Amino acid sequence: MTEQLRYDELDRAIDAIISRGELTPTGDPGLDALARVASGLRGLPAPELKAQLREELFPKASRRLWPSFPAVPGLPRLRALALAPRIAMAIFFAGVVAAFAVLVLSPFGERAAEEEAFGALPAPVAVGGKGGGGVTIPGSSGTITYTLSPDLSLPASALAYRLRPPQVTAESVAEIARRLGIEGPVQFTPAEDGGGKGGGIPASYMVASEGRFFQMMEDGYFSYQDDELSGDVKHAPPDAQAPTEEEARAAAEEWLRLTGLTGDDPYTLTVLEPVQVPVFPEANKADDTGEVTDGEPVMSEQPFRDVLVTPERPANQIFDHVQIGLLVAGGGIAQVDGYWPSIDAESGYPLHTAEQLLINLKNLRGEFNFLELIGGKDQPLMLADRLQDASATVESVEVAYTLGIAENGQPYLLPVYIVRGHLTQPELAAPEAFATWVPATGPTASPPQVAEPLAALLAVRDALPLPPGATIRGDPTYGGNSLWTSYFAQEEQGAVVEFYQRELAAQGWQPEGSLPSRWIPETLGPQFTSASSFVKDNLRVVILVGPNQKDASRGATALDLVVEARASEAVAAVSRSLPLYPGATIQHSGFETESGLLSAYRVQDDPDAIVQFYRQELAAQGWQPEEPPVVELTTELGIDLAQYSTIKSFVKDDLRVAILVVVPGEEDPNYPATLFDVVVEPAPQ
Repeated sequence: MTEQLRYDELDRAIDAIISRGELTPTGDPGLDALARVASGLRGLPAPELKAQLREELFPKASRRLWPSFPAVPGLPRLRALALAPRIAMAIFFAGVVAAFAVLVLSPFGERAAEEEAFGALPAPVAVGGKGGGGVTIPGSSGTITYTLSPDLSLPASALAYRLRPPQVTAESVAEIARRLGIEGPVQFTPAEDGGGKGGGIPASYMVASEGRFFQMMEDGYFSYQDDELSGDVKHAPPDAQAPTEEEARAAAEEWLRLTGLTGDDPYTLTVLEPVQVPVFPEANKADDTGEVTDGEPVMSEQPFRDVLVTPERPANQIFDHVQIGLLVAGGGIAQVDGYWPSIDAESGYPLHTAEQLLINLKNLRGEFNFLELIGGKDQPLMLADRLQDASATVESVEVAYTLGIAENGQPYLLPVYIVRGHLTQPELAAPEAFATWVPATGPTASPPQVAEPLAALLAVRDALPLPPGATIRGDPTYGGNSLWTSYFAQEEQGAVVEFYQRELAAQGWQPEGSLPSRWIPETLGPQFTSASSFVKDNLRVVILVGPNQKDASRGATALDLVVEARASEAVAAVSRSLPLYPGATIQHSGFETESGLLSAYRVQDDPDAIVQFYRQELAAQGWQPEEPPVVELTTELGIDLAQYSTIKSFVKDDLRVAILVVVPGEEDPNYPATLFDVVVEPAPQ
């Protein structure tokens, strides 16, 4: 019987004692002994006496965390003042017997360590089902108000686990590769950007030979690939068969045995069903016009199976956790990725109360954009309008585990809360189920903090006026120097434009003399019919309007509002004065920060001719060649100068112009044009 099954069997036995007063045999001597202890302890003393006895018998310095049986509502309580000495002594011995039973007979494993023995735990690195990239911006979606179900019950404590990653050396990686039949030298790759999870890519060791490789990073993550088998998976014929469940299981177990990566840890191996994909018959493929002809797709089984390996202890791990994934093709193991540290120690930690749970839900999951859904069997919300407010009732909470990494790189498995319930909105016909997660230990969460420069752009945006009745239309986008937010406006387009001309002037914004070329409606697309820009200090506000073609019930006008940093007037003036190479077309004009400005161009010509052109033209304007040419820009434009084949820079007064050229075909061999960027920025002092 597995550990989890013994948990379940003990739960059923205790439920029978509580609900019916029956002592039901389980067939397991250890569990039956625990059930007898539970039955004998039904008449528990008052909490005050238990606390007093606990302090006297188990001083805090040596206290241990014991699993506790559920409270039994309605059972008689013995008051402390009414206890005769012999009863108190009986209770004392009952406590000793119970403790002995837990230590000797418990199916829960080895004895727990001291309470909170690891000190402050790190934050979970769990990431939910949102996926994607970019920054999640507060205040850009509907709010969610949470209430707890009256019968909700939360556990008081749970174990945290300190993990012991494997010792990764050139010798250990070479030995694992040798067991897999991969012979060759060990290749070392240094860490990038600090190394470690969340801090870049850690250093790694790899052995590769004859189309197979095994690689292991210094933090314990590893991967394996057989190029031939992986190719078979990608280019298998339509009638190729996936391995059977037994074949996949045997192949995975043999790979684990050879590598020894799981050590002596008991694990659960799950073989997934083959993936089914639609295959269109020849008669159903697109013709030259792109139209699809008649014919129904046929579901075809992919010629591989995924196998997941997870440790038996602790159960219910989610997101980033201890796991190995294997891709098994007909000929064997095609690919493997995994992370398998062993449990080094465990310690009990108090879990958040109901009040702390509500604080965490409000501060971490109080908006739809921050509602990290669990995924898997807990499908994401499909019907709720994420732009509208909602109410959510929490109906159940369970403890799960996810990875946490301390600042020194020490990994832990941390308890977190999985929160399930139903969400309601006025437009929803019926409540919709949801499942999310929040931390369960440590301090309660604070509201999301926004870093600069986004925080400054948000402050400017939130201070701008909105037309009456305007509502947000979608997720804002943040591009490092600009914040773009979309709205529905009730009024017609002309009225919206007049509103901003009037209201922005009242706030001190000045109409910009010349609209930057990238904001001309013709370059943005037919969805916009009007664009106007306003400047103040080092910022620009762009107002874009067009007809609402998405949802007429939300208003007549689609309004887009952009707040962005702009370069100084001196930089902008130089940029406007620079000549354009004959025949060049603008790829992007006016990527700005507070100090610099970049414009990108494409032309069918020789790179040397471009450099010579700008050398002559800039010399005529009084610019002097910079020797040696610039090796690092002063402006944070996100440019890696290593991507350019030719770099020339020129200085005048306190400004610099850099001409950055890419050799034809280096960016896109199918489009042999020369790409070049022109940067204007302050010169180094």
